[in-house]
Amino acid sequence: MPRNGTGTYNLPAGQPVTSGTVISSTTHNTLTADLANALTGSIAADGQTPATANLPMGGYKHTNVAAATTRTEYPTSGQVQDGALLSLTSVGGTANAITATAAVSMSAYATGQRFAFIVGTTNTGAATLNLNSIGAKTIKKNATQDVSAGDLLAGTVADVYYDGTDFQLVSEQYAKPAFAAYRSGTNQVVASATNTQVFMQTEEFDTNSAYDNATNYRFQPAVPGYYMITGQITGYASGGSLTNVTAVIRRNLNPMRSAISNINFNATSSTVAVSAIIALNGSTDYVTLWGQASGAGTVAFFFGQSETFLQGHFVRPL
Repeated sequence: MPRNGTGTYNLPAGQPVTSGTVISSTTHNTLTADLANALTGSIAADGQTPATANLPMGGYKHTNVAAATTRTEYPTSGQVQDGALLSLTSVGGTANAITATAAVSMSAYATGQRFAFIVGTTNTGAATLNLNSIGAKTIKKNATQDVSAGDLLAGTVADVYYDGTDFQLVSEQYAKPAFAAYRSGTNQVVASATNTQVFMQTEEFDTNSAYDNATNYRFQPAVPGYYMITGQITGYASGGSLTNVTAVIRRNLNPMRSAISNINFNATSSTVAVSAIIALNGSTDYVTLWGQASGAGTVAFFFGQSETFLQGHFVRPL
């Protein structure tokens, strides 16, 4: 018996031999056969011998190990800490048909796999991900929705989870449009008691170039979602007085929210603000601010960054 079950090697019967006695071939052959069995049951340093059972380490560890390159090898702590097993490399393809390489020679998708990659080009619509040429899988968000234009932003990290059918976008990298624009330079003269679109020509910011400050004076984001929209109008009467000022937020010219300021004294200016959370489809929907100033004299929407403005930002996906 080469080992006793706890790892200790015991010499076979007839060992050790007595000095000065004739060596028996039986005793000698028994010893060499037992040593051969013990060596065969040991693990060779050059990797020839596979383990035949679990190897308890007794509180010790393998040191100076190489990085795993296949799925049947265990990784180093460095690979785990550095995210090497989850980080995709060689990201390429096109904006909407992304290709990449997964670590350790992955050859099939499996439910529960999770990966991260740096987006190369911002997507312009629904997108797929193909790892190791296994096959393209659709990237979804919110469980069932295709990603929209701008959901995968160039230079950002996308985190995806394979659900058995599609890659679910875990990271929220949506291009979240936000803008603020105001009436500048001169008052916008309007006809009294007439609904009129307010023209805000100056932008404070416009993160996704979704506000048109030159022609249509509208906010039309390319990312579908719910948006918080706020507008304010300061009405002004020159050579007369105001009776009321109204502000209306419109989606595609349809009134969504309105507010009115009734004036019970001889005032030349008055301010009214209105806000709404509005669903926009990311393509044809747009938002404008309309107003009405009623009164005598020359009636106008007063200019100024804090006087007449429209602003909004993305709140959450549809």
